Amino acid sequence: VIIVVAQVISIVNANCDSTYQDPNPATSNGCFYPACTPTTVAVTTSADDITCVHDSSFCDDRTERFITASELSAIGRICTCKDILSYPQIIGTCLTHASFSPMLYQEDCSEGNPLCEADETTGKYLVGDTSVPFTACDLTCDSKWDHRVAIPQDTYKGCSFPNFDWTVASRSEFKTMHGNRYGIIDDTLYIGGTIKHIDRGELSSILAILQGPFTKSDPISLYGIESPRVV
Repeated sequence: VIIVVAQVISIVNANCDSTYQDPNPATSNGCFYPACTPTTVAVTTSADDITCVHDSSFCDDRTERFITASELSAIGRICTCKDILSYPQIIGTCLTHASFSPMLYQEDCSEGNPLCEADETTGKYLVGDTSVPFTACDLTCDSKWDHRVAIPQDTYKGCSFPNFDWTVASRSEFKTMHGNRYGIIDDTLYIGGTIKHIDRGELSSILAILQGPFTKSDPISLYGIESPRVV
């Protein structure tokens, strides 16, 4: 009951301002955003032919086409959180169990209460509370809006994909093998597993042909050994 009362008081006292700018905003959220471009203009490296947006609903279907963040990246263009939603102007504020969070759509506040009203035309929460300001850079990256996560350039260093000299695999139209056991004797690795029929019918025996080894120089085991055995 105390939590509910606190929510009501906060909503009543919310100072909603459509022109307020966060004096100390976050400057990045590690996300790249999509854009809108006029249907009559080809996308180039110029900064004047696109408008960075949060999602496709910000584009005018009659005069603009939508470009995903990945498509922008492919032509050397990027949109960041500082390029959308009139940054550093504040956006919607959600109150959930005495915790504040940014919101743009009602689904961003499904378990709480918006502190300011949504836009009557678009339904978006573009006005926030000046006492707990949030901007576009406080929103999370979401692939459902065609966003793209930015990978920090200093995240991976000196990495390479390992080379494999051998592998264990099985191929059959009628049965399958699960290689879930192994053992090493001297310098030889032995792989063991279970062979099962794909067909549910019961048969008295299974002809399993074991072949190997498979190496980088002999990937199809042309010079390997076959060991047929009735199981």
